[in-house]
Amino acid sequence: RYVSMLRIAAVLFLLVCAINYINLWIARAEQRPQENGIRQAIGSSRLQLASQFIIENLVHCSLAILLSILLVKLLQPVLGKFLGEELQITSHERLNVMLITGAGCLLLILASTVYPIRILPRIKPAIAIKGTVINLREGLGIWKSLIGFQIIVATTLITAALIIHRQLKFIQVKSQGYDAERLLNISLLSDDSQQNYERLKNELLQYPQVKSVSAVSHLLGGTLYQSGYILQTAKRERETVMWQRIHVDHDFCKTYGIKIAAGRDFSRDRIADTTNFIINEAACRNLGLSTVEAIGTIVEYDNGLRGEVIGVMNDFHFKTLHTPIEPLIIHIVPNRFRMLTVNADFADFNKTLEWIKNKWIEFDPSSPLVYTSYDHLNDRNYSLEKKFEKLVMLFTIIVFLLSSAGLVGLNIYIVNLKRREIGIRKVLGAQITSLLLTLSVPFAWITLIAFILSVPISVYSLNLWLSGFAYRVDLSVSLFLFTGILLFIVCMASIAIPLIRAALENPVRTLRDN
Repeated sequence: RYVSMLRIAAVLFLLVCAINYINLWIARAEQRPQENGIRQAIGSSRLQLASQFIIENLVHCSLAILLSILLVKLLQPVLGKFLGEELQITSHERLNVMLITGAGCLLLILASTVYPIRILPRIKPAIAIKGTVINLREGLGIWKSLIGFQIIVATTLITAALIIHRQLKFIQVKSQGYDAERLLNISLLSDDSQQNYERLKNELLQYPQVKSVSAVSHLLGGTLYQSGYILQTAKRERETVMWQRIHVDHDFCKTYGIKIAAGRDFSRDRIADTTNFIINEAACRNLGLSTVEAIGTIVEYDNGLRGEVIGVMNDFHFKTLHTPIEPLIIHIVPNRFRMLTVNADFADFNKTLEWIKNKWIEFDPSSPLVYTSYDHLNDRNYSLEKKFEKLVMLFTIIVFLLSSAGLVGLNIYIVNLKRREIGIRKVLGAQITSLLLTLSVPFAWITLIAFILSVPISVYSLNLWLSGFAYRVDLSVSLFLFTGILLFIVCMASIAIPLIRAALENPVRTLRDN
């Protein structure tokens, strides 16, 4: 899904670049009637004029390709460092890129050449040779359409960047349901360390900063196993369920800071607890029971072993936020323990970690200390989303700058066409504010229409991305309003700056020159 979205973003990015190039060509072509008039007057055919435009475009595209190859070589390690990945391009991928680039350049040459070839030969040489800037409505209409498309792309990407940032921020601040920021997980790599974990556990508990230690079979946030259990309740017949499970020791809930909603926690004073169970609230919902009603449920597992549910713990996110909280069952199976989880005050993390390392060397000198903080695991679980955010943000910034540059270029051209009109309006007493209102209305409409068209596109694409999260932020109206207001201000500023410059000129000089 992410690869497809990035491909679409890359295509939109290239389209914006192509649109800017086509816009510049339209502007340049409409201001070259004198040159084309002279060529027609001395006998140049439409084919010769077309050849000139095609050759010019071909030279520009060839130089751009050479420059892009150089930039790829220079920026590849920079982008890899930016994303935290080593980027490599295989020979097959390089061939595909070359073919796509070649096809794209041909389409760009064709698109930027069609308009001048169609329109400019229609201008009579006698008028063109005078050097008058021709106001061709068809070119202006094409240009406005392309600018509208740029605004749609910019709006969609800005909205996407904001919602992705909000979702990742939501992931960081959302409570996991346990003390994730206080936990350090230590892997028990050797058979000896797994069999003698209690000795290390007791050693770690001697350190004042360590609050509690628990042995577990799996790391929260990682992959758990499903197991089959046969349940018997007072209200329901025997049924088999497939639930997520973790093997734990007596101190699991205490170490992870998970509260008991009903019943009680495991106790060392009760030998029977080694065969009993604790389930989460999601498991109760799965059974259609309240937390109190679930207490006492008989559980059979592993070829006839039997126990009962003694407690119900509050729901917590033992997987990522991509998935909803599923039914979970925990019970004590010492020979399945593969790691120790330490709940400690890590105000002085380095000092505490150094103490743990020294104890580990005494405990198992033949194995390295492999540890993971739950904060680090959380970062790793969402690393793909964070890289995706960086790329979308990069695309958004570049597209925003390119679209702004396109708007400025279009508005400078339009103001240049309307210099005579501006001069006449000033002579008749028009103020700068009235000129701004009169001449900016068309662009206000373009911005408004483009924004309206971008909203359903943004909603669909963002809902598609957010569907990968069971817990997500909402698409608020304020988010779209912020994006719309931002683009409206940029669009109005791009027309206001050249208009004010033109309005401040001497109208007598403007009318004489035009």
